[in-house]
Amino acid sequence: MSVSVPSNWRTRRGLSGFGNTQPPLLEKVKCPTATYKLLDFYHTASHLQDFADAAFTCDDERQSWFKKARKTLKKGQALNLMRNMDEFISSATGERCKILVRERNYILKAYRRRLLNYQLVSLYQLPLGSSAVESLIRQVVNLRMKGNSKFWLPDNAEIIFCFVNLQLLLFQSLLGS
Repeated sequence: MSVSVPSNWRTRRGLSGFGNTQPPLLEKVKCPTATYKLLDFYHTASHLQDFADAAFTCDDERQSWFKKARKTLKKGQALNLMRNMDEFISSATGERCKILVRERNYILKAYRRRLLNYQLVSLYQLPLGSSAVESLIRQVVNLRMKGNSKFWLPDNAEIIFCFVNLQLLLFQSLLGS
C-alpha cells in the first residue's frame, strides 16, 4: 500500500514505467508526488496472531502477547518486537519452531524493506490499513465500470479494460494534454 504524505517527509519519487517523473495524468489532476510504502497493519497483525498461536497454549497469554505486540509495532518498535519473538524461538522445537521462525522472518523482511513505519504514518493521521484503497477500487471497478449485480466474464474483461483506457485518454485530452 502506498499513502500520500507531506513533501518534507521521506519520499519515493517516480512510478514504474515513468522514470523519475509522474505520469502526465497524475500531474494534470495535481496528484501528490510524495508517497510512502507501508505494509497493511492488519495484514501484519495477522502474522503476529499466527506467531502467538504457535507460541502460547493458553488463550489469555496468547491474547495478552498479541495486544502488546500490536502496540509495540504501532509505536515503531519493530526491533524490540523481533527480539521478543527471538526469545520464544530459542526455546521452541520442531514444527512449532518452524512456524515461529516463519512469522518472525515475515516481520524481519518487512522491517528491512522499511514497510513497518506505522508510528510515522499515524503521526500524519493516515490510515494504517488498505481498506480505504480497497473500497475505492471496489467503487471504481465494480460500481462505475461494471455496475451492480453484474459479473465479470473472461470474454468481456478485455472490452471493459479497453473502455477504461479510452476514458482515461478522453480525460487527458479534456485536461489539455
